Amino acid sequence: MRRITIDHRRFGALLALLLAAAVAVSLLALVGTKPAEAAFSGTNGKIVFTSDRDGVNQEIYMMDADPATNDATRLTNNGQVFDGNPVFSPSGTKIAFDSVRDPNNVLNDDIYLMDASDTDLDGNGDNLKKLTKKTASDTQPAFSADGRKIAFVSDRADPGEKLDIYVMKAKPEGMKNRPRNLTKTPAFDDYDPSFCSNGDKIVFTSLRDEVNDDGNENIYVMNSDGTGVTQLTSNPAFDADANFNPDCTKIVFRSGRVSGDPSEVFEMDAVDNNNDGEGDNMRNISNYPTANDAFPAYSPDGLKIVFRSHRTTGTGVNNTDGDAEVFVINDDVNLTGLTQLTVNDDADNFPDWGVVPT
Repeated sequence: MRRITIDHRRFGALLALLLAAAVAVSLLALVGTKPAEAAFSGTNGKIVFTSDRDGVNQEIYMMDADPATNDATRLTNNGQVFDGNPVFSPSGTKIAFDSVRDPNNVLNDDIYLMDASDTDLDGNGDNLKKLTKKTASDTQPAFSADGRKIAFVSDRADPGEKLDIYVMKAKPEGMKNRPRNLTKTPAFDDYDPSFCSNGDKIVFTSLRDEVNDDGNENIYVMNSDGTGVTQLTSNPAFDADANFNPDCTKIVFRSGRVSGDPSEVFEMDAVDNNNDGEGDNMRNISNYPTANDAFPAYSPDGLKIVFRSHRTTGTGVNNTDGDAEVFVINDDVNLTGLTQLTVNDDADNFPDWGVVPT
C-alpha cells in the first residue's frame, strides 16, 4: 500500500476528453508537492508560477518580480487539464513542467519542456516537447546545473505504489535516453528532487525513516548519482520541498514543525556539523502562525526567497477562502522587505525564480 499520496502540490480533479465526441469526464488526480527546483546563479529574471485565475484549472504563468510591473503572461491554456510544477532551466530560456494533457495517458502526468515564451499565442509555450513516454506518473521536474539533465519523480518501477527519483537527458525519452532510478529504498517514497547549482548534490524529501507509517517526511541530500545519502532533518513533523541557494550552502524548505501552524518556510545550512539531526543555523523565514506558507525558492542572486502564502486574499483582507498568493522576502538578518507579488482572488502557487535569459 502506498505510504503517501503526494497531495501538497496539485489540487482538484483531472478532466479527460474521452472518445471522438470529446466528452469531458472528471478524473481524480494526485496533488503533487511542488517541484524542488535549483536556484541557478545569475541576474534575477522572471518568476514562473501556476494559477487557476481563469476559473477553469491550473495553468502556467510568468511575471516580473516587481509588483509595479508584474502583469502575468500566460504560457499554457490547456482546457480542462492541469499543467503544474513549472521550473526554469539554468539559462532562463526553458521551462519544464508536468501535465496530463496526453490523451493516451489521461490518468498520469508526463514531463514536458517548452520555451519561456508563447510568441504565437497558441496557449502552449513555444517549442513544446513531451519528454517522458511511460504509462506512469512522471512529475516534479528539476534541471541539472548544466541544463542537460532533468530529474523527476515517478512510480514507473512500482505503479500506483512506490515513488522514486529518476534522472535522464533533457530530451524525449527513448532507446538512447533511458531514465535512471537514483533512489531504490524498498518501501518508502522519495520525491522533491533539486540539484545543487554546482551539479554535485541533490536535495530531496523522503519517508525512508518513517516510524509506524505516520507520514513523517524529512530532508535528505545525496550525490547526483544517488550515492552518499545524508539525512538533514529528523523532526517529528513534516519537512519537505527543499531547494538549495545558488552557492549550495543553504537550503530553504517548508515544515509543519511549528505547533498549531499548518506550514512555515524555514532555512538551514546544507550541513549538520553538530550532528543534532537538523541542518545548522535553522530559522523560520515566513513566521506567520495562521497562514499556510509553502513552496519556497531562492532568487538567482541568492538575496531573496519567493514563496506562496494564504495570509491574504487577492484583495488584501484576511484570507477566508483558501486562496494563495505569491510573496517575496529578503534573505537578510532581519528578513526585511516582505512584498506581495500577486493580487487576485484565485490560487497562485509553486513559484520558481529564473535568471535573465542568456
